[in-house]
Amino acid sequence: MAGKSIEVSVVENTSARESANDSSNATESMRLLSELVESHYEMAYRYAFRMSGNASDAEEVVQQAYLIAQQRIGQLRDPTKARSWLMAIVRTTFLKSIRKRRPQVVDGHQLDWSSVPTKSSEMTFDQERLTMALDSLPIEYRLTVLMFYFEHMSYKEIADALGIATGTVMSRMSRAKGILKNQLKRSDHE
Repeated sequence: MAGKSIEVSVVENTSARESANDSSNATESMRLLSELVESHYEMAYRYAFRMSGNASDAEEVVQQAYLIAQQRIGQLRDPTKARSWLMAIVRTTFLKSIRKRRPQVVDGHQLDWSSVPTKSSEMTFDQERLTMALDSLPIEYRLTVLMFYFEHMSYKEIADALGIATGTVMSRMSRAKGILKNQLKRSDHE
């Protein structure tokens, strides 16, 4: 009899500790998520905007990405890598959204630049021309360029994330840079 009561109390104590740990983990998860939103919302929005090309799609992508981040916050093992983890979720969410989307014809599409948050107004290049040039790139080139320059990923990391060869990443980057260079030069002459 005495052995059974010890087993029960050990199980009850373990259960109480697990419940306390779950509560502590939930509190820590909420704190981490709150920090993610506060620290990276603007960057996530700008990244989504650069990929999608419009404010409403960017807002939708970021909102969906934060919902996914909330559900998977326990998968974040190293909080110092939270930014890249979140940007990967934003990228994946965007890619999934364009697979679902059907092409729509838009005439006279005007971009409201005042709705796009900027980090600094001291930039020396024409953001509008650069954004239009980026938006005109085929999605596989645009995504590769954004992952390299916006997420600061290496060619190998991009290749791993997209499931393609490193040589393909290098080729896409080279072609994308060439296209961007030609488009920006062309707009200088106009």
